[in-house]
Parts: sequence; structure tokens; C-alpha cells
Amino acid sequence: MSRKLQTRGRFPVPPESMLVVMTDPELLKRQHRMQGAIEVDVQERERNAGSLVIKVAVREYWRNLKGIDKNRIEDAETSYTWNLSEHSCKWRYRGPRGDMVRISGAIDIEPAEEGCLVLSEVTVHVPVPILGGMLEKRIAGEIEAGFAPFEELLLEFCKDA
Repeated sequence: MSRKLQTRGRFPVPPESMLVVMTDPELLKRQHRMQGAIEVDVQERERNAGSLVIKVAVREYWRNLKGIDKNRIEDAETSYTWNLSEHSCKWRYRGPRGDMVRISGAIDIEPAEEGCLVLSEVTVHVPVPILGGMLEKRIAGEIEAGFAPFEELLLEFCKDA
């Protein structure tokens, strides 16, 4: 079983400007810090006329069933693959538990009246009998709680776009 989350936000900039905002290394650093990262390293790995691949390596506190353990630090990476002409992205988080915790998603930036819509989908999958569903629910809850603060961060960056 897995959990899917969806959100959509309206922003006062055209899709091309939102694409620039969402691929801004400073935005990505702040986003991942909001999500609990202690250290963030953003690297553009590949760019051509049609695509952009960005890797975000983070160090974050260990998470377990009881919550966050500040005595232990883990390394994780999120890979964003943007289709520049379609204003869309597929991303995947990979933490120290490898395929035991799978978090991935998609972002679509669509034109809208007076700006754009950003549509996001997140899938959380923990293929562990019995505990998997409980872990998926906990992880999905943390992600969902971060939607509104991230939208505020995007609006802040849109002011300069």
C-alpha cells in the first residue's frame, strides 16, 4: 500500500517565471532546511535545451518511530528531473534506508488566469508488513504539514521573479 498526497497552489507569475523560481538553488536550500535539513548542497548535474537535473544532498537528523533523534545524523538525496519545455518535474528522495522508504513525486506548472497553478503529487511507500502503513501515515503527515509553509516560500520568491 502507499499514500498519495496532492496539492495545488495559484501564483501571480507566468509558468516560465515559476520554473525559474522552482529551480533556484537558494529556494531549494531554504525548502530543504524548512523540512529539517541541517546541511544542504544543491548541484546542477545536467542541463540541456529540454531538461535539467538537480541533486540536493542533505544531512538531517535520524527519524525513527518515536520521532527525531538529534543524536544521530543521516545523509539523504533528492533528485529533481525537470522537463523544461513542459514545465514539469519528477523527483525522488533517497535516504539511508534505501528502498525501505520510497518517497517520490511530480510537479506540474500550468498557465492560469493572472499567473500559474503549481500542481504537486507525492507518493509515500514503505513496503514493510504491518508497520509500513503506520510509517506511511506518519511520513505523509509530515509532508502535508509542510505544504503551506512551502507555498509561502514560493510566494516570497515570486516577488522577485
